[in-house]
Amino acid sequence: MFPESPVTLEPAISAGEWFVFENSQPDSEIAATYFDDIVDHKLEFAGRNDHTIWATGEKSTIGTVPDVGEVPHPDPASLAKLKAYSDIFLKHPHGELRAITQGRSYRPENQKQLPVIAAIPSSKLSRARCCDGKPSVYINSGHGSYGVTLGMGSGKIMSQMVLGEEPDVDVSKLGVSFDAL
Repeated sequence: MFPESPVTLEPAISAGEWFVFENSQPDSEIAATYFDDIVDHKLEFAGRNDHTIWATGEKSTIGTVPDVGEVPHPDPASLAKLKAYSDIFLKHPHGELRAITQGRSYRPENQKQLPVIAAIPSSKLSRARCCDGKPSVYINSGHGSYGVTLGMGSGKIMSQMVLGEEPDVDVSKLGVSFDAL
């Protein structure tokens, strides 16, 4: 967006396969369950209001982010592994789980594997000397697979920054790199 800017975001590939299953017990409570410690990688299941269960598995750093409008293709081996875990942990009382849909998602992430929550001074958007140095672009991105979990807190911090207030938490390690001018 700002080709002359010395701002470096250092993007990284963070993808993951997912399923949406029919919930065999639609009257059950809605909850999220995480099995990361049991299987030594990301594995989570979340009940949804539409009587489905969302499942996602381990992170992949392999692939190419598709162009806008292009649907990403899931990795068949990763889908099979996620389905096998789903069959173990989401035992269906009347047989096999019914998958409604499946896919692959790419999540915004960077090399530091920390979100970027930063106010970019106008002077850092162009190599030309200008502006008053006040922030004119704010970035709140790179939360990886924790975007939904961290969204409310990150949004609050970002609103404090936009309003010129001191953030409730230290965000000094969540900034961006500036290339030498």
